[in-house]
Amino acid sequence: RIPMMPDSRSMNLSNSVSVVVYEAWRQLGYPGAVLRS
Repeated sequence: RIPMMPDSRSMNLSNSVSVVVYEAWRQLGYPGAVLRS
């Protein structure tokens, strides 16, 4: 569960989407990313 402030729905929605997309991308092994070490 992602903690959210009750008065900031649009900001919470955009942050939630970015967290979900990042986590899915991470679990897939960052396909298409340029990883630097």
